[in-house]
Amino acid sequence: MSPGDNGSITVLLLSVYGFVAAAPERRITGGFLQLTSIEKEANVVTSDRLRVGIVGFGNTAQWSHIPALARLRDRYEVVAVVDPSPENRRRASEQLELSADHVSSDVAALEDRTDIDVIDICTPPLFRKEIIADAIRRGQHIVCEKPIATTPREAAEIERLVEAGTGIFAMMHNYLHLPQYAALWDPLRDGLIGDVEFVNINALGYRDLPGTASYKPAWRRDPSIGGGGILMDLMHYVYVAERLMGGSIERVTASLRARNPSGTVEDLASCRFDSANASAVINLGWGNGPGGVFVSGSRGRAVVRYEDADSQAAVEEVFIVNDSGRRTLTVGDRTSGHEGVFRDVARAIAEGGDPQAPASAGVRILEAVIAAYASATMGRSVDLPLETADPVYQLGVAGLKQLPVDARSWVARCGLFGVGGHHDAEPEVVA
Repeated sequence: MSPGDNGSITVLLLSVYGFVAAAPERRITGGFLQLTSIEKEANVVTSDRLRVGIVGFGNTAQWSHIPALARLRDRYEVVAVVDPSPENRRRASEQLELSADHVSSDVAALEDRTDIDVIDICTPPLFRKEIIADAIRRGQHIVCEKPIATTPREAAEIERLVEAGTGIFAMMHNYLHLPQYAALWDPLRDGLIGDVEFVNINALGYRDLPGTASYKPAWRRDPSIGGGGILMDLMHYVYVAERLMGGSIERVTASLRARNPSGTVEDLASCRFDSANASAVINLGWGNGPGGVFVSGSRGRAVVRYEDADSQAAVEEVFIVNDSGRRTLTVGDRTSGHEGVFRDVARAIAEGGDPQAPASAGVRILEAVIAAYASATMGRSVDLPLETADPVYQLGVAGLKQLPVDARSWVARCGLFGVGGHHDAEPEVVA
């Protein structure tokens, strides 16, 4: 069904994820796209649809998950929302036409619900473990936003819970389903550029969008809640790079820094991730820098170009060059990567298989990211897997202060995460 059929559906694909906005009705408020209507028939109960309970109805849920689910109304219906913010609960009631008894401030309200098949977790990372544990105990399927947790120790505990459970667990690794990357998977698998040897990803122009105003807008800059800064926020590119390399990450080398001397987390990251047979360099930043993807193989190369070299803009071209010449790849509709994840979850539930990004993927990528923080602090490469006694395995970025610190590192010079300095002020949102 296309947007506008029966006059009932409004689909919003945000440019913040590299898509174009495609909504018949939207408005701009304070620089943010706000939903003004949502699929008005999406919650008509039918027996063959998966019933979803959303925990956390902030910007991620409103801007990304809800539009994706609305497009898949033949497979999903939202039947419950939990959020501590009265404003977010009001929006959920209005946008999804849910009655008061289906919108709650307390996740305990889900305890006795027997009409929920899938729990969609959109809370900040700090709060996810107990929500996951409760959903597993109830035998529900789970879709979890990244990162899976803020520490590798807690991530491993979650993986063990998932393995003991009966439901599907899927990480929201939505970039795997973005059309510019989906266009590459088959050509790379088929060896059109030979063996992948080197990957370079630049994403230095991401807007530092605050969280919903009704909760804590700066939570992504609070390491106790978000687990890190730009690298944790954009770990999407780490799992994309791993997929492009075709092998698990084994060693990490990184440099992190903050532009603002009083910053609490990094807003620039340059990382090298090595697998057994390839390497990837990923440069990330909140700011206005360039974006693009380059893959070098033994027999050719693959390139993703964005308009104005802006990785949040529309895709300009995806192409490969090899001994046979230059070939432009067909890029699918600019649709939501979130939609791809939900399609994959529905398939896994129906067929009894695994999703593309199970809990083990979430654990593996989080550990690689935490290793990058450790590398940037110590000024040396870090091998994976981390030792379980390692302070950062146990505590995440809070354990950086217990590592041997390279005084020349930007982490120490900027005083990030309390290393070489302390920041007690409320995190700042950079416009």
